[in-house]
This record gives sequence, structure tokens and C-alpha cells, in this order.
Amino acid sequence: MNRDRTRISRVSTGNHWRQLAVVWVLCLAPGWLAAQDQADLGNSSSTESSTLPRHPLERQALVDPQGALDALPALIRAAQASEKPRQVALLELARANACRVLADWNCQQDAGAAAAQWGARAEDPIVQARGHIADARASMALQDYTRGEQQMAQAEVLLKAHPQPELSADVDLGYSSMSYSLGKHALAAEYAARGLTHLPPDEGLPMRVRLMRNLARSLARTGQIDRARDTLAEAVATSERFVDPKLSAELYLETARLARMDNDIQTQRVNGHKVLALSSQLENTQLRGLGLEVLGLAELDAGNLSQALQHLRTSHAEFKQLGLARDELRVGRQLLTALVEDDPRHPEAAELMLHMIELDEGVIAADRARAAEDFEARLKYAEQQNELLRLESEAKLAEERARSLREQNRLSNALVALSTLSLLALTGFLLLQRRSSRRLTQALQAKLQSQSQAGELLNLSAGFVCLHDPDGKLLMVNPAVSEALGKPSDDLVGRSVLDFIRGAGKREWEQYLQEIRSEGQVEGTVSLELPEVGQRHWRFTSRMSPADLPSSYVIGHAVDVTEQIEQARALREQSLRDELTGSFNRRYLEIFERRHGSEGSWAVINIDLDHFKQINDTHGHEHGDQVLKRQAEFFKERLISGDAVVRVGGDEFVLLLSHADQQAQERTLDLLLQDRGSSPCAYSIGSALRRPGEELSATLARADAAMYEGRVQRRAGSGG
Repeated sequence: MNRDRTRISRVSTGNHWRQLAVVWVLCLAPGWLAAQDQADLGNSSSTESSTLPRHPLERQALVDPQGALDALPALIRAAQASEKPRQVALLELARANACRVLADWNCQQDAGAAAAQWGARAEDPIVQARGHIADARASMALQDYTRGEQQMAQAEVLLKAHPQPELSADVDLGYSSMSYSLGKHALAAEYAARGLTHLPPDEGLPMRVRLMRNLARSLARTGQIDRARDTLAEAVATSERFVDPKLSAELYLETARLARMDNDIQTQRVNGHKVLALSSQLENTQLRGLGLEVLGLAELDAGNLSQALQHLRTSHAEFKQLGLARDELRVGRQLLTALVEDDPRHPEAAELMLHMIELDEGVIAADRARAAEDFEARLKYAEQQNELLRLESEAKLAEERARSLREQNRLSNALVALSTLSLLALTGFLLLQRRSSRRLTQALQAKLQSQSQAGELLNLSAGFVCLHDPDGKLLMVNPAVSEALGKPSDDLVGRSVLDFIRGAGKREWEQYLQEIRSEGQVEGTVSLELPEVGQRHWRFTSRMSPADLPSSYVIGHAVDVTEQIEQARALREQSLRDELTGSFNRRYLEIFERRHGSEGSWAVINIDLDHFKQINDTHGHEHGDQVLKRQAEFFKERLISGDAVVRVGGDEFVLLLSHADQQAQERTLDLLLQDRGSSPCAYSIGSALRRPGEELSATLARADAAMYEGRVQRRAGSGG
């Protein structure tokens, strides 16, 4: 890596500008995407040329978002009190629009969900669909793509039954933005172009501008720069027909991006200052951070390092204050690169690098926490069910005790009354006493039988029950524990539990003993290496004996939850697999990139099956599915351990080569070209090797462009 940086610092001035343009596309554009995509909400920013139902405050939110937010709560409460669900839904959409302008995605998500609920209560499917779309776009900005897809799907269902051109275009816009985020720029352009076909002339102008913006940036990423400029120019001209400061700022950002690719520093500066002016007007701190980022990179291109560092530092601080970790990481990388290129031992570099590592770990931890939520919820539900059964059992026992007490009181009262009777009554009392004695004998026998049954129940219980002393030495175990550990009870009593725990579990057991001695009660999960069956997971609950007893002991109860844990792991694995071919799906891309880190190496090979549609049309989809399965196996057989086949579309595959260099990349390409004749279906390929610090989406984009260029050249060579 150090040799690469030294070589880069010595390239010619012309190459330096081209490299900066690439850095702009790979580093700055994804940050813009996170902000710009939020302008793609179903509640379009302007009411001009739109037929969608809106509240007047939704228009005010475009130029005075905070003022609109201040006025909305009282109006929402009044509409709720008056039982006007449609009015509440429209007010919530206005709140979502104001939150969007302020870049408050949690607020926007909450308002969108509320709008969908109230729209459903009002039986207004159009308003309800707008709420789902608002919720979806905020979820995507928060990196919650699962929720975003679910909300977008609900909107599509409503629009199939109740068509609305502008909202149909909005759905296509959402899928275009998501495709762009995942590096499928050709697909993003296709969705944007399809969305434009939904809009009638001179209707839905804000939506038309957003679709053209998406189309322009996707064309730029596939190398069609001239078409991108023309499309963006048309979007800017159309935006002048209505008022939407936030959308105007996004167009300025996109204009600056294209200007940087042309090394047009003045245009970058002009548009950067325009973005800053609009951020002040809208009080949008994220927009201010993006504007400062534009100016910082422009000054970096101009060679004004001190001004560039000043702008980038301020931009980094703005994103840090907002808690936008991914934006902060992106600008931090740009700032760190500038500092190191100026002075490899710059005093800020080490501290900034440590902060970025900590921030990246936080992002990874948050992603893992979301993946674990489903398993934790299932486990919590099982615990609640067990607690409910325990409470029901205790309630029945208490009721039986109360009934017995009432019976005893009744008998005592009868005895007191009988003691005052005559000799005849005394004789009767003796008879009753004899009968009571018989009942007492029966009760004692029942108690003894109950104790015997309790012991038998303990022996027959499938749960694991044991007693151990405060140091972990076993005092008593039931047969279920003996069977699980593969030893008779006599061989287990007196031994330490540590004898049956391996590896890191020993440290966890010591922590458990400390906690049970200090807290008196512990719940958790322990992993054990059991004879013949291997590793098992036990969910346990332990309590310390009362303090007034002569000797202390711990009673523990456990159940085997290995199956549940393995099912949860299987579900996580299944969510990463394509159902038809068994290959990975596109969710695996993010995991692959995270595993390799910022300094890792990889190569990607994009593959499109040629004329696959003809196979489906000629032989049917069932035959086409079989071809896809064989094709996936064909690719897997030509990869080595650690590499992966990912199905990213209907007939599109990506081969991910782990820790690959140019030699490994070329070896795999040669193999694919040599064996093309034995493939179930013809295919086109394009590949790219990761550049230093490059994100996976950028490598995929270059491979996609290479595949597209190769296909064009091959068709030109064959005469069409």
C-alpha cells in the first residue's frame, strides 16, 4: 500500500486530474446518493403539475421546514380529536416532507408510517400508498433495506388496484435509487427511464426532474458522459418551472459532480456555494456538509490544500455532529488522503485514522445488531411463554391451598359447635373425629405419594436440573444431565462443571460464578462439548439458596436450545442464498465487502447470459430455470475456496474472487473463456481488480462497464 501511494504521488499532472475525477465518483457520489434519495419521496416536493392530494403545509415545508414542523402538532391533535383520519394522514405527509428537507430520516420514517395507518383508516389507498413510500425512502436512508423493500411492495399492491401515474413513477424511482446504491447502474438507468414513461406531459414535474437526475448519474457511471450532461441540463431547465429548494440543491450537487469529471473547478465552486446558500435557507446541516465537501474537493483539485483541508474538516465535523456515520467515514477518508499526501506524518492523520476505525466498527456492530433482532425476539417470546406457564402453575397451587384452608376452617367451626352438645352430640363428635382422622391419614398418604411423584417427575424431566456449590462443584444432578454428559450421577457429583467446558467457555463460567455469588440469580446461555453429540447450547436459570441456611448451594435449571440457535443460523444463511440456484444473492455483497475491510484485495467478474430470454420464450421458464441452475454450478466449479458466485438478477451473475491479485484474476478469466463452449448458456463477461481503498460498488461498476464495452465491441465486430 505504501509503494502504491508513493507511485501515485509521482504521476503526471494530467493523470492526477483523472484520478481525482475517479475519486469523486467513487467517494463523493455515494454520499450524495444518501441525501438525494430522500428527495425521491412519494410526497413530491412541489404541488405544481401534481394531481396528488396534499395539505398546504406540505408546500410550506419546502421553504420553511421548521416552521411547518412547529405548526403541525396542534393541527394533528385537532384532526384526531375531530375524527378526520384523512386530514390526519395528509398532515403526517406534510410532516414527512418537512423532516425530509431537514434530513431527519427517523422523523420521516415515523411520519410516513403514521400517514399509511391513517390513510388505511380513511380508506384512501392513494394517501396510504404515499405514506408507505415515505416510510420506505427513509428506511433506505437508514440502511434498513429490508423494511424499505417491504414498504415499497405494499405501495405497489395498492397501486395495482388503484393506478396513479405519479406514484407508479415514484416506485420506479425508489427501485432506481436502490439499484444505484448496490452498484447496478445500468439497471438503475433502466428503472429511471421506465419511471419517465409513467408520467403524462407537463404532470408531476418534480418527479420528472428526480427521474432525470437518477438517469443522468447512472449514465455517468456507465461512461455515457454526453448523455448524462444532456439529461441533467434538461432536469435543471425543468426545475425552474416550480419551487423546491432541496431539489435544486441536489441538482447543484450533481452538476458539480459532472464538472469535477471535466476538471471544471469554477463550476464546482459556484455550485458548492449555491448548495451552502440553500442549506442555510432550509437549516439543513447535512446539506451544508455536502456543500462544504464539494468546495473542499474543488480546492483540492485547484491545489489550494489549506482551503481544501478547512472545508473538509468542517464537512467532517457537520456529519459527525449529525451522527451520519457513513457520510463521516467518506469525508474522513478524503481528509485523511489529503493530509497524508501533503505530509505522511501529519499530526492529525493518526488520530483521524483511529476515529475512522472506531466509527467503522460501530457501523458493523449496528448491522450485526439488526441481524440478531429476529433471534432475540424469538428467544424472548419462548422465555415469556415459560414464565407464563410457571405463573399459571403457582396460581393453581395457591387456589388449591386456599380451598384446603377453607375446608379446615369449616371443620374447626363444626368441632367447636359440637363441643357444646349433649352426650349424644359428644358421641357424634367422636364419630366425626374418627372420620376426620381417616381423612388426615389419607391426606398424609397423598402428601407422601405427591412427594414420590415429584421425585419421579424430576427423574423423568427432559430438562436439566442440578445443584452445585458456589465454587461450581456438582452436588446433585437429575438423570437428564447424566444422560447428556454420558456419565452416571455418582461419577458427576463432586466434580466441577469446568471439566465439561472447553475454550472460551471456561472464562464465561468463571464470570457466571462471580455473578451468582454477587447477584444471587443468573440467566443466560452456555456452550458445552458433550460426548458423542458434540457442541450443545443450554439456556439456563440459576438461583442461590436462602442466606439463612447452614450451607449455600445453587439450584440450576436448563433446557437445550441448540436446535433454535441452529435454526436461527440457518435462517441467516438462507437469507443470503438465491432460492433457485443456491448461489449467494445480492445481500451477500455487503458482507463480502465488510469481511475484506478497507485494505483487503478482491477481483469481480460481471457475467450476463446471452439471449437467455430466447431460451425462456422457446423452451419455457421451467427449462430456463434448469439452465440457470446448471449455469451456477458451471461457475462454482471454476472457482477456488473462498470465492463466491452471486446471482444479482434474472440472468446476471457476479463472481467474487477473495484476496485476488491480477494473476488470479487473469487465471479465472482465461478458464471462463476456454470453457465457454461447454457452458449451458453463452455469456458476456467483464472484470475489474480492486484499486487501493476502493469500495465494492465501484469495482462492480467498472466490471459492469467493461462487460458492456466488450459486448458492444463483439457485436460491432460481428456486424450487429
